[in-house]
Amino acid sequence: MLCYSCDSPGIFSYKTSYEAESAFKAADLVRKSRHPSQPPLRPIFTKLLGIPANKLQHLRDLMPYVDQSSRPYYEQFVNSLTTSSTAVDTLSDVSRDEDET
Repeated sequence: MLCYSCDSPGIFSYKTSYEAESAFKAADLVRKSRHPSQPPLRPIFTKLLGIPANKLQHLRDLMPYVDQSSRPYYEQFVNSLTTSSTAVDTLSDVSRDEDET
């Protein structure tokens, strides 16, 4: 059995039995805080990660196909990228697998 009163908004009274002598229990449904505390987020990496050299070259090869009005933005982006000898091109493995099937 449920009971709601306008005198105490957000609190429902309930019983799990229809017996007259059993007391109502209260359930408070009002949120205590709208913004739960979050731990501070820290960067995972302290420096920019590089991409494989062949991937950077592919991006540069695509620049002639970028619209002239957007080209300065993308040129700046591509030129800001760095290469890394330890970066792994995981998508090339996927495309090779797709070519084999």
